[in-house]
Amino acid sequence: MRLFYVLFIFIFLMLSCSTQSTEKVKPLDRTNMDLTVKPGDNFYEYANGTWLKNNPIPPDYSRWGAFEILREQNWKDLETIFVEAATRKDAEPGSKWQKIGDFYATGMDTAKINEEGTKPLADLFKRIDDIKTTADVQEVIANFHSQGITPSFFLFSEQDQKNSNMVITWLYQGGLGLPDRDYYVKDDSHSKEIREAYLKHVTNMFKLMGDPEGTAEKNAQTVMNMETELAKASRTRLEMRNPKLNYNKMTLAELEHTAPYFDWASYFDRVGLGDPGDINVGQPDFFKETSKMMKTISVNDWKTYLRWHLIDETAQYLSKDLLNEDFD
Repeated sequence: MRLFYVLFIFIFLMLSCSTQSTEKVKPLDRTNMDLTVKPGDNFYEYANGTWLKNNPIPPDYSRWGAFEILREQNWKDLETIFVEAATRKDAEPGSKWQKIGDFYATGMDTAKINEEGTKPLADLFKRIDDIKTTADVQEVIANFHSQGITPSFFLFSEQDQKNSNMVITWLYQGGLGLPDRDYYVKDDSHSKEIREAYLKHVTNMFKLMGDPEGTAEKNAQTVMNMETELAKASRTRLEMRNPKLNYNKMTLAELEHTAPYFDWASYFDRVGLGDPGDINVGQPDFFKETSKMMKTISVNDWKTYLRWHLIDETAQYLSKDLLNEDFD
């Protein structure tokens, strides 16, 4: 079995990494192998050594392999389509070519993007500013989720893991700015350094949104406190790999009983899912805590948290100062 697995990986890597171009892919490209290495000493180097030497990890990537190459090639192909659409003189008004071209031209107008700063988010910031009650907080969370912004938790659809003929509603833990719970709860010196750097980053983002330095620092600490509570209720990365542990199918009534301080019926209605049917609640304890936080966290703190997640998830599309701070 182990030999079969090694051979499978070998064949997969040879097939997937043999070329970046549109040329016909060879079923097995020996030029990617390092034949100077004995397969019994290091089979991975033997199978992929030359490819690894010829394909160093680019500075803006943390890893580099077949899927990253495929993604880069896809972006190049999309760019070709976008440029063609933007330069076409014969596109009919209202046609797909005209819409794609205008969309691309708008996204490439960096002078206007830099001039506008956070103005494109004005309506969404106003939604947050207008929050008065916990019910308003939940309404904004639903509105953001319907637009692809994901504070608090994730909502998506996927196959029922015990009935592949059905696609059902899934709720999953989320709402963090750092990658997972360990970044918030581990006590080693490196984790503490990361949290300190994260606080500075969140502070800088609030300052770029127009908050005075003292207010920005206070708001960043509010975000850290709330995300830490969510992190403590989250499952570890190892636990998240356990399919049985993360399969907890419920009805809407059962979800309401599990997390009673969140108006789930209104939430699903607002995201366009009036009848959610079966719901897989991946991490019930996390949603118990999310529900509890609707009672224990002040409305003003929720507004701060929502402002942060709005800018955190959109900064890459905004002005250069926000883009650079987000990248850093």
